[in-house]
Amino acid sequence: SEINKMTIDLHQEMHRLILEELPLRNGAIELFQWANEASVDMAICTASTDEMIDGYFSRLGIRNFFKEVTSTAISDVDKRKPHPYPYLETMKKLGVKASETLAIEDSPSGVTSSVAAGIKTIAIHNPFIEEKVLEARPTLQVKDFLQVLELLASS
Repeated sequence: SEINKMTIDLHQEMHRLILEELPLRNGAIELFQWANEASVDMAICTASTDEMIDGYFSRLGIRNFFKEVTSTAISDVDKRKPHPYPYLETMKKLGVKASETLAIEDSPSGVTSSVAAGIKTIAIHNPFIEEKVLEARPTLQVKDFLQVLELLASS
């Protein structure tokens, strides 16, 4: 039908825009570089498809910063955020405990997921959904990745 075609076209255009034009949040590269130099293992825990992750990360040249990628794009709904499964799975891949882990999130479902997995969670400020993010009870909320870097580099 025409509606299905329009939906598919919109979805493809959204993916193209993300892959080709979405910039990283302020301070993200600096944080990745610091973690890399400090030998901190990093992982991505996302509902995006492997194809989207690979395309986006390749364009930005950041894939090598991450030891693991956990995608729940094709998982059952109960294995996606806000459930703790994505984080539990990622920690298992990295061979770490929740007490050795820090999550950085920007969505209510992401914060809910990481907190439910027992992980200290820093929420990156998002003015559009700030109230919902705070309701998910992150350990801390900061303005951007530069603030995360300041906290980690000074500890």
